[in-house]
Amino acid sequence: MKPLTHISIRTALQAFLLLAACGTRKTNDAGVGEGPRCSPLAYAEGDTFDTVATPALDAWIDHCRALDTAIRRGSFLASGITLRIDSLDACTPPDTATLRLLHPILAHAPDGSRSIDIWSYDHLLRQAPDGRTRLEGGGPDQMVKLLDSRNGTARQVLFHGPGQIALTADWISPDAFVLGLLNIDPATGEATADIVLIHLADSAFTNFRYPRRLPMADDDFTRHWLRTRNIIAE
Repeated sequence: MKPLTHISIRTALQAFLLLAACGTRKTNDAGVGEGPRCSPLAYAEGDTFDTVATPALDAWIDHCRALDTAIRRGSFLASGITLRIDSLDACTPPDTATLRLLHPILAHAPDGSRSIDIWSYDHLLRQAPDGRTRLEGGGPDQMVKLLDSRNGTARQVLFHGPGQIALTADWISPDAFVLGLLNIDPATGEATADIVLIHLADSAFTNFRYPRRLPMADDDFTRHWLRTRNIIAE
C-alpha cells in the first residue's frame, strides 16, 4: 500500500476536491471492521458514506431532496483519496460574548470539550431587543474553526474562498466530524455536493461526492436551519 500523502489541510482542499472529481484512487484497509466507519482510512473509492447519525448533515440532504429526489446519504461516494493533515494553524477564537450566542449553532464533540465553528469568521452575531439572536453579514470567504473549551484556543481546519462553503458540521466520534460542503459554479448557479470526513486522531481527511449537480442556492438551507435554532439570518 502506498503511503498517504502528507499535506497542510489549509492549502489542500481545492486540489483534493479536484483530484476527487478526476477519480484518482488510493485504497486503504485500515479501520475496516471497527463498527461505524469514522476514519477516512476505512474507505476505498466508490464506497458509500456510512457513519453514525449526523443530524445537521441529514437535514441538509433532506432539504436537497426538494431539488433532486434521488439524493440520499448512501448516494455520496468516496473519492478513494485520503490526505494527511500536517498541522492545524492557530487562529483567533470568538470572544466570550460571541461564543455565548454561537453556542446553539456550534457542532459540539460528544464530551463537550471541542466544537466546530463555521460561522464566526465572516458573520456577526447580536442579540436583538426581542431576545432572539441575529446573524449578520456573510462574506465570500469562510474559515472552519476547531474550538477547544479546555484552553480557550482555536485552530483553523479549512479555509474556503468564493464559491465553496461548508453548510453543516456534525461530530461522529470523539475525534471525527463531517462537513456538508457545496462547490458552486458561478457561471451556472449549479453546485456539486460533498461530505468531508476529518479524523483528528488519524490526522487524515477524505471526501464523498454526490455524482449529480444541484441547482441550489447556498443560503436556502442556512436560513431554514438557523430558524430551527431560533436564530434569524439577515
